Amino acid sequence: MKVQWHLPDHSISETDVPDIEQLLFILRLVGEVTLKGQPYQVDSSKLIVDEDKLSVAVTLSLVSSPS
Repeated sequence: MKVQWHLPDHSISETDVPDIEQLLFILRLVGEVTLKGQPYQVDSSKLIVDEDKLSVAVTLSLVSSPS
């Protein structure tokens, strides 16, 4: 299944994932993702239904620095 990573700069990076259930489970456990060396926090995920194709959109934000 295709995953769309929605980045804070409004760009979208796509990857294919063989087991979306496992990915979503892991995202709930860890809450952070590193893409191209940049850490992001997982804000939300949603299912996208486009005619007969399904994909998942994961919205990311920059990880805030501890105060």
